[in-house]
Amino acid sequence: MDTIFSSDSAIHVNIMIHRGGHTIVAYKAKPLFEGPRGFCMDKIRHLIDELSSQGNKQIVFHLQVMMAGDLNGMSDKGYYIRNLEQMNTSCGIEVKSGLYKV
Repeated sequence: MDTIFSSDSAIHVNIMIHRGGHTIVAYKAKPLFEGPRGFCMDKIRHLIDELSSQGNKQIVFHLQVMMAGDLNGMSDKGYYIRNLEQMNTSCGIEVKSGLYKV
């Protein structure tokens, strides 16, 4: 996965939350991985650890709940926000939902 991000100083990652907690994590419209939120969060942590070793990277996570009115999707969104904000890394992490910074 290192070569995917090697030339980018700012990395925009989409986290798309679907019904039933199924999540797809994508970069430049290409899925990196998908599965339940716990699985995806573990993969995201691993990804951030890898990127931390490459120097000062800015990672922007764009959270999208794909089903309007899905209360479980909103709960999953909160889960990702809490976990991403608590990451201890040399990378700059920003979390956005829709057009706004969370």
